[in-house]
Amino acid sequence: MNIYRKTFAVILCIISFMVNINKAQDIAEDFTLTDIDTVSHTLYDYLDGDLKVVLVFYAVWDDLSQDNMAGVDSVWAAYGPDGDSTVVILGMEIDDYTTDSVVAEFDTAYNCWFPQINQTGDLADIYNITYIPRFFVICPDRSYTDFIAAPATVEEKLIEAIEGCSVNNYSLDVKAINIDGINISICDTVLAPEIRIQNIGTTDITSLDIISKINSVDVDTFAWTGSLARYDIENVVLPEIYPITDGQNTYTCVLTNPNSGTDEDTGNNTIERSFTVYSSAENVALEIIPDDYPEEINWYITDSNNDTLFSGEGYEETDMITEYLCLHYDSCYNFIINDSYSDGFTEGGGSVAMHWNDELILFFTQAEHDDSSYTAVFCVNEYSVDEILKNNIVNVYPNPTAGKLNIEYTPESDTSIRIAVTNMLGKIIFIQDYPTSGFRSACIDLGSYPAGLYNVSVITSQEIISKKIILSK
Repeated sequence: MNIYRKTFAVILCIISFMVNINKAQDIAEDFTLTDIDTVSHTLYDYLDGDLKVVLVFYAVWDDLSQDNMAGVDSVWAAYGPDGDSTVVILGMEIDDYTTDSVVAEFDTAYNCWFPQINQTGDLADIYNITYIPRFFVICPDRSYTDFIAAPATVEEKLIEAIEGCSVNNYSLDVKAINIDGINISICDTVLAPEIRIQNIGTTDITSLDIISKINSVDVDTFAWTGSLARYDIENVVLPEIYPITDGQNTYTCVLTNPNSGTDEDTGNNTIERSFTVYSSAENVALEIIPDDYPEEINWYITDSNNDTLFSGEGYEETDMITEYLCLHYDSCYNFIINDSYSDGFTEGGGSVAMHWNDELILFFTQAEHDDSSYTAVFCVNEYSVDEILKNNIVNVYPNPTAGKLNIEYTPESDTSIRIAVTNMLGKIIFIQDYPTSGFRSACIDLGSYPAGLYNVSVITSQEIISKKIILSK
């Protein structure tokens, strides 16, 4: 994996003085990797032994990575096998072109005595490493904190995060981690919650009551049965709750009666989420594919009165972001996206799409969003789709296709067009501008992509026309 760091002075200043600690409720992904001395390391095996694990993502050629190693090694001396043996530190060299011998030379030059893993596969993508060096402190319960730090403060920050990991010895202790299935807006009166639970105690959990509340009123008690060993996690799909009234609501989940007994730590049994019901609105899917810097994105949607209806920010993953929004039929809105670094979508591309009734009603890419802010107008009505098709001719053939695809388009006005092809996850697989006027035609080859359903969109400054095609092999 090739990592590019923004090396402008302002970023280096931020790295020197700011520590960004993310949500401790995130769960670390398991992995098994072999270090340069052929020793295998499995994350969850260490965590199951009540050890804390520090991951140091770095590159041998990076000056900040080099300067931070002294502080990391001091922590290894205090908490590793020559210290109190409560922490495992793993160095993660993420440059695909670095050899084991170069990593070994790096160890010697910078006195790195903790294990070093080279060729980390897709782990950097899984952990969303977009800058280096980056430090993860993973607790036995799989939760973690991650941060960047200056060489002068890395040892202090690592110790702070390590000491913040608590290991309890309660017999019965179940934890509510997360709520899924509840969007920020719901265009229906039915709620379908899904709860992520974890056993933190030393005794296996085989039964549990899950109480659901709407606006502090009990509406359902679900008797869960199964088997959760210490630190095991399970997603539980709960019964649907209905009817839910329009307006602002709060869903609360309470875990109780583990193994028909008393939970010894009730402080982690309750989790809640607020949402708004718009039963008469239309369900619109917003899909944002960020560039390599998702943390720089913030967006919001305003109505004709310039009132903000929805917004989002604080993203960490480079995977597609999907939000389901409730917007009123036959209304138009502004979608505003801002970039805190004022360079829009840069490395790694980036795009924004909106779908209503399986039709594309908004789409733009790096070509439009290349500055601090970009505003696009979209409407939720048939005109944005059906009337466009009546007034223009778009022909896509053959459909199904084995790969070769012809696209013909006759616009009403003399304007350049863009053709984009996306898969069903919203990922752009083809995009090209065609500046010619009059009758337009293009031939593209999708033969290198897997069989399946794809969207072909013809985009101008006035309209978006989308058609689905089937790629068969």
